[in-house]
Amino acid sequence: MQSAPVGRTVRNVRNTSKTSMRFYNSQPNMHLNRIQIQPLRVRCYSTEVASTSEKNPQDKFIPPSVDESTASAAEILASESDLRLLHTLATGAPNNPVVQYIYLKELNKTNPQGVIDYYRSGNIATNEDATKVYIKALSKTGRIEEVDLTSLGKFKSNEKTAAEAGSEAEKAKTNPFNAGPQFGTTANPLIVRTMTTPGSSVWSILSFLVFGGIIYILLTRQSGGMGDILGSKVSEALPTDVTTKFGDVIGNSEAKEELLTIVEYLSNPAKFTRFETQLPKGVLLSGPPGCGKTLLAKAIAGEAKVPFYFCSGSDFDEMFVGVGARRVRNLFQKAKTTSPCIIFIDELDAVGTNRNNFQSTNRATLNQLLVEMDGFKDNSGIVVIAATNRPEDLDNALTRPGRFDRKISINLPDQKERREMIKFYLKGRESDDLETRLTMFSKLTEGFSGAEIANMVNSSAILTVKKNLGKVTFSNMRDAFDDIVMGLARPSLTVSDQAKTNTAHHEAGHALLALRSDTSLYKATVIPRGNALGHVYMIGRDEHQQTREEFLNSIDTAMAGRAAESIIFGEDKITSGASSDLAKATKLARSMVASLGMTTYGMQASDVTNPQQYKMLAPETRAAIDKEVDKILAASYDRTHKYLKANEISLRRLAEAMLEYQTLDSAEIKAAVNGQDVGVLVRKRLEEEEKMREKEQQTYGGIPPFPPPIEFLPHPNMGTPATGPARNEKL
Repeated sequence: MQSAPVGRTVRNVRNTSKTSMRFYNSQPNMHLNRIQIQPLRVRCYSTEVASTSEKNPQDKFIPPSVDESTASAAEILASESDLRLLHTLATGAPNNPVVQYIYLKELNKTNPQGVIDYYRSGNIATNEDATKVYIKALSKTGRIEEVDLTSLGKFKSNEKTAAEAGSEAEKAKTNPFNAGPQFGTTANPLIVRTMTTPGSSVWSILSFLVFGGIIYILLTRQSGGMGDILGSKVSEALPTDVTTKFGDVIGNSEAKEELLTIVEYLSNPAKFTRFETQLPKGVLLSGPPGCGKTLLAKAIAGEAKVPFYFCSGSDFDEMFVGVGARRVRNLFQKAKTTSPCIIFIDELDAVGTNRNNFQSTNRATLNQLLVEMDGFKDNSGIVVIAATNRPEDLDNALTRPGRFDRKISINLPDQKERREMIKFYLKGRESDDLETRLTMFSKLTEGFSGAEIANMVNSSAILTVKKNLGKVTFSNMRDAFDDIVMGLARPSLTVSDQAKTNTAHHEAGHALLALRSDTSLYKATVIPRGNALGHVYMIGRDEHQQTREEFLNSIDTAMAGRAAESIIFGEDKITSGASSDLAKATKLARSMVASLGMTTYGMQASDVTNPQQYKMLAPETRAAIDKEVDKILAASYDRTHKYLKANEISLRRLAEAMLEYQTLDSAEIKAAVNGQDVGVLVRKRLEEEEKMREKEQQTYGGIPPFPPPIEFLPHPNMGTPATGPARNEKL
């Protein structure tokens, strides 16, 4: 029986040719009845030849494969010498080496050069017969020397040797998916082309638009719109909008006198141009936070009655490179249109930090600021005032003469200025007895900035409202001060008796060492406040320098709490309450060693208050500093321990008094240490405080600062009515 080919589908591939062929075979003897050429998509098949007796014992009809049908069609066309149809058939079956051989054979009869070009195109499968035709074509054209013998055996064919067929048979037995020819190899290249449709193109465009829309929404939500991202964030105030005057600024008389020159120039520039003088282009205000730098800048604008542009250094920073420089240009261009005017840049260190120490994306912004302040273009009539807390971090090119010509330090207020500030903020709200006590509060607030004093007075006013009083009284001021410096009282906190005892002796140790160093005490308490279980507040002094003795006294006072615990309870019973005290003592000792040259370590000075700079020191230098610091702390602890041990009776008396009365003032602390009856002083103080509250209530009570709350109307679906500042008629 004649063997018939058995078809096996390997995979479907979209044929890129526009012309394909459909063959009909009606008999198993492979007789071709009809050939029909029409455009359609062709499925590619790979076949294996086997006998019918092995794979088809029933001798049923098995349709021939497309490759074999195509080869048969090629033979018929070759017999008819139809070269045009042969070319169409060959280009439609590039992976069939038999078809390619038949086409090349017929083409070589009339056009050997065409055979060479077609063979060398590399897009067809070849076998040994096709290669022979190619060599014959080279011979006919006299180019036989171009034959590459090393590549003749590498045929692009679907045909396999017996060894390859046996290997694939074994693979098919172990894994059915390995059956058939292996595509994607050099012998059988698998050509895949992406076909795009109008629907897929539309979907790609829509996906891009949706993604872009999401990015736009995120950016506009974060920055308040694309106009904010690319535009300016400067706030402009017209001359009529700025009402602050120098009279509203308390203290800093020297700074105000210096800034009056700027005001006179802006108000009357002809007075200065007569002598060909140049106004300082920039004024740099530096000092601790809350000292009135921004207030001074507003006062200049208010006095000179010129437009005032306000911005922060961080306003120039943005996620897009180049936006900061553009905002600087826009700011100065706008300022030129309203010259003379003032540009105030708060927190200048955010944009003017040394260019060697910060991100390169901000360098363009700083460079543009340098150009605008003192570049090729003249910006006369524009005064730049900047404020910073860290002038040492600014770039040297920014602080040179010609840009910031004037550098003015704004310092913390002294006792006289603090008294004036408290009186200013209490204007119209103070009680009669408070005027006589301003000196006490001006002493208590040593080290306070103007902003902290304003906050203290405001907190006093809030307490006044809570107590329904008409004036801010002394007791309200005192309670507000205690809440600020020691933290909010937490009398409801549950503390064990042992913890209270430990805290009392710990705070008693601090108080005893403070009395030894003639430090003024305000009060000592074992009532939990803030994060601490007890507190001793000492009144500082307005001193601009400290001696080595004062540094050591401060370290001894900080170490006294731990030393007192060790004396009373033993080394095994010391607590964690001294952690903040040890940190303070270590900071003071390190400053003495590395910054102030007050020890035997030497006179080298480093900024040890900055952890980053301290880490940059050599390991040997840090080790030497730490060794000297440990030496100071150990000596201080021994000194404090001996003093408290020698005064253990006074230590126990003071701790017992604190446990009994909870809070002691300065006079009561001294009485407890000297063995006097503390109870008499405490009862007297409490009686005076009670009489003061009653007097305040009688004098200033009954004058509510706000109208009484109005009862809410009941809501039909929301439970019982509540009280509040408005009615809910519309509910």
